[in-house]
Amino acid sequence: MIELLLSSALGEESIESRLDGGGETKTTITDISPVAWAISIALSALAAYVSWTCNTKRLIPPVMKVVYAFFAFIFGGLYLLMYFFMTSGYCCP
Repeated sequence: MIELLLSSALGEESIESRLDGGGETKTTITDISPVAWAISIALSALAAYVSWTCNTKRLIPPVMKVVYAFFAFIFGGLYLLMYFFMTSGYCCP
């Protein structure tokens, strides 16, 4: 989720405008394509699922599993990269 919002905020139009000294361009949430939203939500949901199942296997308390799953949803792509490079051998869903 956060990757989608950051990439839209730092799009080419706003960077070019800053370099040209033009006025500040603002990207709104409605400027993002529906396909990008669908991919972002799917990756975020997958990250939350992986976080939940991995923390269940590690016997983490339910309250902490909710907190970890929330942050995994927000930072979906980053969480999945970290998971596949660091912890995929310890707990496979």
